[in-house]
Amino acid sequence: STPLYSSAASDVYKRQPHEMFRSEGSLNNILKNFQKNIKTSIIPLETAFHLISSALKFQHDYGESILLYLKAIDNHYRKNTAHLKKSTLMLDSERRKKFFYEVETPKSLTSLNIKILGLEGDAKHIDGISLTQAVHLYTASMYILLASFSATRELSLLLLKRDCFHHSPLDGLFDIRFKQQKANTHNMLQTIYRPIPQVIYRLGLQYCEFSQYLENRFGIFNSDHESYLFTNFHGIKKIITRHFDCLSDAYTPGHISDDSMQSVLNFFTDWTETPLIDGKRWYVSDHQFRRLFAVLYFNLTDETGIEELAWFLRPVDLS
Repeated sequence: STPLYSSAASDVYKRQPHEMFRSEGSLNNILKNFQKNIKTSIIPLETAFHLISSALKFQHDYGESILLYLKAIDNHYRKNTAHLKKSTLMLDSERRKKFFYEVETPKSLTSLNIKILGLEGDAKHIDGISLTQAVHLYTASMYILLASFSATRELSLLLLKRDCFHHSPLDGLFDIRFKQQKANTHNMLQTIYRPIPQVIYRLGLQYCEFSQYLENRFGIFNSDHESYLFTNFHGIKKIITRHFDCLSDAYTPGHISDDSMQSVLNFFTDWTETPLIDGKRWYVSDHQFRRLFAVLYFNLTDETGIEELAWFLRPVDLS
C-alpha cells in the first residue's frame, strides 16, 4: 500500500500497525500497560482506528462536494431574494427552507442523506441529517486527522491559521505550522513545524478553501495568515443563508471554542457509530490523540524512537 509519510525517517508508516506486531491484541496490551502509568485515559485502539479511518473517508468522499453544495444553495438564495429587503430575509425562515429544497443534492452526497437545512425550528427526529450537521461532520473529521498526525494540544489546533499547511521546496515533504506554548511559560507561544502525510496536506488545503468560503459568504475577506482554519463561522446561525451581511459582533471572525469542538467531535463519534466498549461508546478528547501518538510511535519504532518522539511532542508531557 502507499505510505502515508514519504520521509525515509518515518519508515514505520510504510507498514500497517498490525504488521509490526503479532496481533491487534499485542497492541492493546501495550496500551493497557501504559495506561497504568499515566493520569489520562488513552483512546482504545479500535476506537482510534475507527475515528481516523472514518475521518479520512469523510474528507475524501464528501469534503469537496459539501463546499460546492453550499455554494449552490447560496447562489440560488441570492438570485431569488435580490429584490427583497434584508429586514424581511432575516426573519423569513420558510423562504430559506423553500430555496434549500429547490437545490438538487449532489449525487456524491446522497449517502449523507441531508434532509433539512438545519434551522432551530426544524424537526429533530428525521431520517437523515441537516446541512449544518454535515458541516459539523466535515469540521470534526479534519480536526481528528490533524490531532492524530500533529500530536499537539487542543489550543494549538484551535489557533491554526489557514496558511498552516506547507510544502517544502527543498525536500518535497509536507509540514503543518502551529503555535505552541513554550515550556515553563503560561502565555508565550512559539511557532512549531511538524511533518504530516501528503494526503493530510491535500485534504487540509481543501478544507482551507471551505473555511475561507464560510467567511467570504458574509463579505469577510481576511488573509489566510489572519484567519483561523477552524473558523467560528461553522455554527448554525452563520451556516444558514440569511442576508449575507456583517453588521454586528456576532459576525466577528474567530476560532471555534473548545466546547463547540468537543460537541462536533461527539456528534461525529455517534454518527460514525464508533464501536461500543463494554456496552458504552468512547467519546474522545483532543489530548488523548496526543497520548496515543506517543504510545504507538514509541512502540512501532521498537522503542528506539524516544529522541524523535521527544522532539515531536516538545515539550514532553504524557501525564
